[in-house]
Amino acid sequence: MTDTTQILAIDDEPLNLALISDILELADGKYSVTSVDRGKKALELLEQQPEKFSLLLLDLMMPEMTGMELYQKIKKTPHLNGLIVIVQTARAGQNSLEEICHSGITYCITKPFLHDEFCHLIHSAETKIHLYRSLISQLKTAETLPISGSHLFKIKSKQDAFDTALQLASLTPPESAEKMVIVFWEAILNTLEHGLLKLGYNNKNRLLKNEQYDAAIEQGVNQLSEHESCYVVFSKTDNETRIVFTSQSSTPDVPFDYYEYKSMKIKRFLEPNGRGLATINQILTDLFPQHHCHYSKENNSLTIIF
Repeated sequence: MTDTTQILAIDDEPLNLALISDILELADGKYSVTSVDRGKKALELLEQQPEKFSLLLLDLMMPEMTGMELYQKIKKTPHLNGLIVIVQTARAGQNSLEEICHSGITYCITKPFLHDEFCHLIHSAETKIHLYRSLISQLKTAETLPISGSHLFKIKSKQDAFDTALQLASLTPPESAEKMVIVFWEAILNTLEHGLLKLGYNNKNRLLKNEQYDAAIEQGVNQLSEHESCYVVFSKTDNETRIVFTSQSSTPDVPFDYYEYKSMKIKRFLEPNGRGLATINQILTDLFPQHHCHYSKENNSLTIIF
């Protein structure tokens, strides 16, 4: 992770920008905030320095170009759409929040916000964007495999998950590899956490908030028997690509409802987890509108077909 995370804050209210800067720049030098008061200015800055910023703090209600209009422009610009956008809005009505959910945004905080909630949300987004960028940066040097036929991968750790996501991405069209490596990472991580280690959403939420998540994953992995693993099967024909993510575990199942998490929900906007499957669905919808995802509770398997 870099020493300083660069954040672009966009808000037409000077007091809000000052508050954001004060909060973040006091966080042990972890963040550097650039502030602008118009969407057009933000877009110009992003075009000039597309690699500079990791996170965008975006107010929805702005003159000239609304926050949602700016987000849609960023989303349609290939060299910018990898940024993580955190929406801040004073419109806390159900319809407004539902609109944000359906747009593909997975981070949102309503104003006025609590200091701790704001800092936790920034930390969650920062962790995710650095991980995504690490995956993308290693794509060029990742081991490549023959595209035709089928491949079987065995995963027993987060490092295995990272390496396998890179290998799987090498099997997809080059123009979509940077997005698909994120899909594969999130799918494998979900299988590892909830299929193999049986964490469950609430338990993972608690571990993240108490900064115990990494230790819990390491402990769980170390306690696995030789026969307990995650598996990914990749197969490609002339007509379709099929990837199956599954696990073999002796631990009793923890209830997990895939369909609850495949799209973003308002109640998870402020939580540190619960975005992975929604991210998968959003990316696949953008890249392959005719894709299919199927989850089987019987063997904890997720199948992606495109």
